[in-house]
Amino acid sequence: MSQTKLERIENINEEIKNLRKRQQQLRSQHNTQERKARTKRLIERGAELESMMPDTATFTNEQFRIFLKRTTANDFGQKILAEMVAKNPAPPATPQDNIPEQDGEDFLPKPTKTTGHIKGTSPSEPADAVRDGSTGSKANGGAGARDTG
Repeated sequence: MSQTKLERIENINEEIKNLRKRQQQLRSQHNTQERKARTKRLIERGAELESMMPDTATFTNEQFRIFLKRTTANDFGQKILAEMVAKNPAPPATPQDNIPEQDGEDFLPKPTKTTGHIKGTSPSEPADAVRDGSTGSKANGGAGARDTG
């Protein structure tokens, strides 16, 4: 027995609903996995830093932030950072970067994210804004990066 067009449409809508639910579950799993990886990375890097400089363990979060800012936001620190960033290729785009938003009828892929932002740059700023060899000011005329206080 063949289905009517309305029955087929209803079946397709049900299938779309199920696929969207599965998509949301996969996104949630992916986000959880990324969050756990980030947490692990932060813990490992903090432990490494603290093992190399045990005196920083007694710093408050604000003191530690100032310490990092003063030791990295200078020409020497930025030069080392730029060299290391240049040696590390950007990670490949994750499949989630090209998944269309759930609620839209427009299923065009999202633009690929850019990675490798350093020193507080936002994705809207050019990546070379910090790595241009300047002395703390961004290439687009933004505020300087040096802590004067």
